[in-house]
Amino acid sequence: MFVLLLIFYHPYVYFLSFFQIHRMQRALLNLCFACHSILYHLTGCFVKKSYLNLDHDLSADMEIYLPTKNLPLVVVSNHQSAFDISSIVLSFPKRRIFFVAKKELLWTPTISVFIKRYNGIPIDRSAPSEAIRIISEKVADLITTVPLEELGIAIFPEGTRSKDGNLKNFKSTGLSVCLTALKKACIVPVVFTENHKFGKIGHNNCQSEMIMLKPEIFDASLHDPSLFIDKIFENMLNTFDCYRSRKIYKI
Repeated sequence: MFVLLLIFYHPYVYFLSFFQIHRMQRALLNLCFACHSILYHLTGCFVKKSYLNLDHDLSADMEIYLPTKNLPLVVVSNHQSAFDISSIVLSFPKRRIFFVAKKELLWTPTISVFIKRYNGIPIDRSAPSEAIRIISEKVADLITTVPLEELGIAIFPEGTRSKDGNLKNFKSTGLSVCLTALKKACIVPVVFTENHKFGKIGHNNCQSEMIMLKPEIFDASLHDPSLFIDKIFENMLNTFDCYRSRKIYKI
């Protein structure tokens, strides 16, 4: 059903990308909502947002507190499934989120249109130096073309999806390049807990959490990117470990 949705949606977003680019954000939100609706109605699985120990439905109009809304937003997340992407989009509906994505997605219906024409930064993971150049140039261009209060960038520093759900070590180069190019940004670390189970046999009625950690301001004049990223990873890992410990205790 997910694949059929992408195929069905492709002509619509392709048309919008040429003639009504201002409607692409609404189309993206509708697509993400449809993906989660299909997930819930066919499997009973869903994602709930958690911020400062308050839980919300993914579709709820809940905007997390940001220290400043006049800075670009950078979402740093672990990666478990395609539903991580749609969850992030739905959680920040007022932001145009640009995803650092593998170039292989350029062959995927619908997703390829968004990546090429609206909110993608496609990179070749087999050519690290070229990927670094593309990220740096694209981010520098976005700062001048997209209002900062509307700009968002999402990156999965693990580099690939985690099949068992555990956090992998960060490949921090891409994120470091992104932060250096932005110079100053509001960072929101995100931890997904059970998304890796979606679509797998024996995991119906699975509830996953999208835990949003306290936002932090990165300032290149005050912070070393590497140390800042290490701090983010440590906070995300501690959050994930606490979640897993809580689940084991309940069992």
